[in-house]
Amino acid sequence: IHLTDPVQNMSFMDKYFQGIEIVLFPPSIYISELQSKGSLSLGIQNIYFENKGAYTGEIAAAQAKSIGCSYVLIGHSERRELFLESDDLLKKKVNSALAENLKIIFSCGESLEVRTKKEHLSFVKKQLENSLFHLSEKEILNCIIAYEPIWAIGTGLNASEEQAEEMHSEIRYFLTENYSNKIE
Repeated sequence: IHLTDPVQNMSFMDKYFQGIEIVLFPPSIYISELQSKGSLSLGIQNIYFENKGAYTGEIAAAQAKSIGCSYVLIGHSERRELFLESDDLLKKKVNSALAENLKIIFSCGESLEVRTKKEHLSFVKKQLENSLFHLSEKEILNCIIAYEPIWAIGTGLNASEEQAEEMHSEIRYFLTENYSNKIE
């Protein structure tokens, strides 16, 4: 479903998706308007890792929580590439989000160059190790890992079912390698 106007589509979503948690990540200027509409969860597309201080234009995890967000998107490829967000910065954002009890959608993925060199599995593992695997088992349960192959975004190329399953299987393996078998 393509929601061009998320506010007007709230009744449609309430009617057809009962019993399913839907998380909407609108531009931050619409979050407070959407908070009172419908029963879906709201997420913020980005946070800054500091909760106090003068960081003009940035939104702290505590601020996101205060306007009704329960989720945050961290590690999106556009943030990594356009804003040069490093694994270390993402780790700080993860810590800040968890300190405010926000659930995390953590994006990971590789470029076409990395995939062509057949380094995609180790590349994604490094992203997870550097940004997430410092977390306790309890904390990692508040993270949803989303595989996002950068080479398939807006390029006309698509990840095959086999490519996606290979990465999903490896991510599950990386999780059980670092945490108990209960984590998948």
